Amino acid sequence: MPKVLVSGAPLGNLDHLFSRVSKANAKSGPFDALFVTGPIFETANDNEAPEGSSDVASYVSGAKRAPIPTYFIGAYGKDAKASMRAAKAPPETEPPSDASQPNVFYLGRAGAVHLHGLTVTYLDGLYDVDAFELPPPPDAGDACSHHTQLDVDALRKSMRQLHKLDADAKDDQFPPADILITCAHPQGWERLTAEAEVPTATTAAPTASPAAAEAAALVRPRYHFVGGAFTAHARSPYAARGVSHVTRLVSLDASDGAKGRGKHLHALQLDAIPFTAPTAYVVPEGATLDPYETSIASNGAKQQQQELAAAALASTAWARRLEEAEEAETRGAVGGAAGIHLWDQSAATGAASHKRARTDDRGRVLGDIGWWRRGAGVSSMEEAKAHPLDTSRCVVVLGLSYMASFFDVISFFQGTGKQVEKEEEEEELRDGELPSRNGGGGGGGGVSPPVVVEEIRRGTRMDGKPNAFTHVVLADAESAARAVAQLASGHALCGREVRVEMAKERRSTTDASAGAAQGAGAVGAASQGPPPDCWFCLGSPTCATHLVAQVGEDIYVALDKSPIVTNHSLCLSIDHVDNALRLKPKASLEMSSTLARMNAMFAKDDGSHALLFERYAALRHRGGNHCHVNAIPLPASVRCEDAALKIAAFASQGGGGPPRAFQIVTSPDTCATFEDRVAFALETARSSCLGTMNGADREYVWFMLSNGTVLLHTVPNGRRMDLSFPRQAVCALLGCADRADWRQCVASGGPEEETKWTDSFREKLESVAA
Repeated sequence: MPKVLVSGAPLGNLDHLFSRVSKANAKSGPFDALFVTGPIFETANDNEAPEGSSDVASYVSGAKRAPIPTYFIGAYGKDAKASMRAAKAPPETEPPSDASQPNVFYLGRAGAVHLHGLTVTYLDGLYDVDAFELPPPPDAGDACSHHTQLDVDALRKSMRQLHKLDADAKDDQFPPADILITCAHPQGWERLTAEAEVPTATTAAPTASPAAAEAAALVRPRYHFVGGAFTAHARSPYAARGVSHVTRLVSLDASDGAKGRGKHLHALQLDAIPFTAPTAYVVPEGATLDPYETSIASNGAKQQQQELAAAALASTAWARRLEEAEEAETRGAVGGAAGIHLWDQSAATGAASHKRARTDDRGRVLGDIGWWRRGAGVSSMEEAKAHPLDTSRCVVVLGLSYMASFFDVISFFQGTGKQVEKEEEEEELRDGELPSRNGGGGGGGGVSPPVVVEEIRRGTRMDGKPNAFTHVVLADAESAARAVAQLASGHALCGREVRVEMAKERRSTTDASAGAAQGAGAVGAASQGPPPDCWFCLGSPTCATHLVAQVGEDIYVALDKSPIVTNHSLCLSIDHVDNALRLKPKASLEMSSTLARMNAMFAKDDGSHALLFERYAALRHRGGNHCHVNAIPLPASVRCEDAALKIAAFASQGGGGPPRAFQIVTSPDTCATFEDRVAFALETARSSCLGTMNGADREYVWFMLSNGTVLLHTVPNGRRMDLSFPRQAVCALLGCADRADWRQCVASGGPEEETKWTDSFREKLESVAA
């Protein structure tokens, strides 16, 4: 698995940069390569760089050698023309180990290349609006400080050649790159981000380049590194079309050794994978839409799309750090390869440092499990069963990330995560990147006065993933009480807010089983019978039967009492069934055909198309778990693919509650009819949710667009279903946030007006042949 470093601009001081790289390589290496993203020479406006002559010429000529093979862009600045005459292009094979040969190479003006098992793309230079459409000066050579349209065309051509594509291959046929490096920020990178993510220094950066944005949209990289702005920050990951990963934009500060510099060295360990167009992918928690999206037909529609998405996200407070975004992608990636997490467990186990790389069947990194004891290391949970917990000094951490290690938990309580010195910061590696200075526990922990963690117990779920909770035994009861008092809520561990409570006495097996059946996230596999006041049972006195438009054998259709838009309707089971996944085959077929008729009715009425959703929550009152699927007409101007990404991005960024990851699945070509697509949506949800919680059903939300695109979110064990989320997501999509509150949508004329709605809807539905 390739392991590389990426640095910011050396600004002529390669000796300093390579000194840092040597230390990092000795401590956390070996690394395969170093990629330099910003100007390698001193620049005219660099007033903070240390004084001294440039040492670039010595390295590019081979008089000096770098500690590891180095590849750079940013071939402009003081003495660039003279020095670049000796620069070499990367060799077609691995760099020579001969000490007499140079191992510092210039990538070029623009292009794509396979290096050390990774696909690396690059675009040199900054953006000059006056010179962009002109050819570079004839005497500039590689040392031209700005890129032109010719460079963008060269990148496109290089991608075709690298992947052996036809000359007329379209941009969306290009396989994605692992890494893109540019000097300039891409124009529009800050769209759809939280204000806190945009550094003041780059808000109006003159180097923001439409060419860099075009390059990012073209190669759809997993990582995009920028080094020409001399500022350190990271954008929330964004989901590009047609690939199974998200893209992370990371800007690095200059690596010239000047005081006050921010993060300027980034470590990656990536596993390059062959590209295949995905049929399923995930927009993980913390991700946004693609800020460079250009597929909307008109500029007006594109601007409307951006304004809608920005408005939907404006009310959410979700300024996430890059570490949290890293966790979000690893938690949600399908078909992608996340960076292996490198860490030091010696503080937790007394053992030597090692790499934690236990993964699930999708290659996602999992946290520690088992029974850890101070001074004894880690044993199995089977062995722990013979040693009852001392509940007087035991606390439970709830909502724990399944990526959390024992070291993370200990640091959370003891506040003993390693504090790195500024000059050592570039050498430490954790979670595939250089960490912040908050210590190992992920921030937000530490009990005062300090407590001592004696043991940790963490088991696994049925699918093999670590539990979302862990038992932690402290030195005494007083320590446990202080920990609960200080860490009960509002504290983060591994980027996720957790709760700390006192452990309870172990219940009997019968009691525990009964309690599990009532816990958040699951209900019994079979309904215990309808509550007497179910809103949706036709025989219930609380059922609004004047809203019923049609009754079939097993399914009936009714209007929503608080419609988001006209013709917002429901497809419901006549029998009291928990959810659509529990319908008998005959009833399931009738539901699919009924929803197909409703979609046809929408199209006939005003050319709209149906958006379906079902949310299933483990409720035992007022019809909360009586099967009902919402059908909402979307205007013809709303494309299915755009709608799917907007809903997923709204969810991933915490719209309507905590961030949620959605799986997006495309129905196969065999699903030619709307009825087939509904059946596919139900089967997709059924395979992930039905009976997966110790025989009970996992709570979920699914959406389906008329083209067969399915979005599925399963509620993690220990979390609560937010009942209003689907409605808020639809309102954000349609730009009617005021209608997210159902109370604002009730008919002012009461049942009489609702009856008129129903009569009109019934007439339209009956006009569509069954």
